[in-house]
Amino acid sequence: MKRLPAFLFMTLLCVANASGGQPDTPKGSAGLAFRGALVHLTSDKPMGGTSYIVSWDAADYDTNGFWSPDTPTELTVPSGATYCRLYGGVAMTADAVALIVQFAKGGDTAFAGNATNFVDAGAVNTLSVSSPVIPCRGGNDFELVVTADKGRTVGAFTATYFGIEVVQ
Repeated sequence: MKRLPAFLFMTLLCVANASGGQPDTPKGSAGLAFRGALVHLTSDKPMGGTSYIVSWDAADYDTNGFWSPDTPTELTVPSGATYCRLYGGVAMTADAVALIVQFAKGGDTAFAGNATNFVDAGAVNTLSVSSPVIPCRGGNDFELVVTADKGRTVGAFTATYFGIEVVQ
């Protein structure tokens, strides 16, 4: 019998309820309530340079106060968490030249388990990245960093998002 990958299993569990589109609180395989957040843009964001920390506009869901409009670039880990997984995607409004998408932890992109995705000039204008399960603790903040060799605009498309899932 084939098993679903853990991230797909948890994604399938997070189904919107009929009373307004907010996700139900699913139970993981250990019976624990799902903890996570997913944020997106409502308007395009000009990078203004070659590197940009995406400033998010709204949350699709946020189970434990990971995201705040007061610090719109960050998803902050709640207390009690010890391991999490990050997801992110960026769609540019025009073809990007060279494009890099990666995560930052506490403002630093150099941390164990950080994922980086790169596409060379003239390829696609959409890129996604996900991390393995990484150590975290309450108060850690994570950001999605976009780098292009020319200033571009990050588009408010469904492919532009940033998510976090606490797995323990």
